[in-house]
Amino acid sequence: MKKETIVNVYFFNLKELDSFLSNEKNKDYIEEITHSKNFANIQKKKEYIASFLLKKRFIKNIYFNEFDKPLSKEIFFNISHSHDLICLATNEDFDIGVDIEKNRQMNEKVSEYISNKEELDEIKKNNNFFEIWTAKEAIVKAVGTGLNKKINTINPLPLNSVIEYENKKISGKTYSFQDFIVSIYLVCNMDFLVKNVVLKVEDLLNE
Repeated sequence: MKKETIVNVYFFNLKELDSFLSNEKNKDYIEEITHSKNFANIQKKKEYIASFLLKKRFIKNIYFNEFDKPLSKEIFFNISHSHDLICLATNEDFDIGVDIEKNRQMNEKVSEYISNKEELDEIKKNNNFFEIWTAKEAIVKAVGTGLNKKINTINPLPLNSVIEYENKKISGKTYSFQDFIVSIYLVCNMDFLVKNVVLKVEDLLNE
C-alpha cells in the first residue's frame, strides 16, 4: 500500500460560464449538453453544465451504484457545489467524498438539528458549524450509501483525523478555500495530501 496518496481538487467558479452561455456560437453545444432540460433558474443550469464539463474533462467511463452515486472504473471522484463554486475531487486509490459550503452565519436551530451534544459544544467553542456540517456530508458521500442514518448520529470529531463509519476507516481533511469550507474524506486509514487547482472555462473546453 502507498504511504501517501494525493487528492486533486478542481475548483470552478460558475461565473466563468457567463461568456460561454452568452456566445451564440455555443448554442448548439449547450443544447447538446443540457438536452433541452428545463431548469428552475440559471444557477441550476450553470451547475449542470459545469458538472458535465468537469466530468467530461477529467472522468471517463462513469456508471452509478445502487444508491445512485456516480462512479468511474478508472478513478475515484466526487462533486460538490455551493453558491457560485463547484468542485471536483479525485483520487487514484480510494473511494472519496467532498463537500463545500460558503462560510456564513448559521441558524442555531439548524445546528441543533444536525449536531449531537459533543458537536454542539465544539461549535459553541470554535464557531465551526460548517466544518462539522461539510465533514458529515463528505463522510456519507465517501461511503456512498446515501444518508441512511440521522445526520446527528454521524460524528466526524475530531476533525482532520481517521474515524470509523459504517464499519470502515475513513480519513478526513477540512480546510478553508477563499470564503468556503471544504471537507474531503477517503475510505482509508492513512493521511493524504490535497492539491487545489483553480480552473477557467478555457481549461474545461480545451482537452
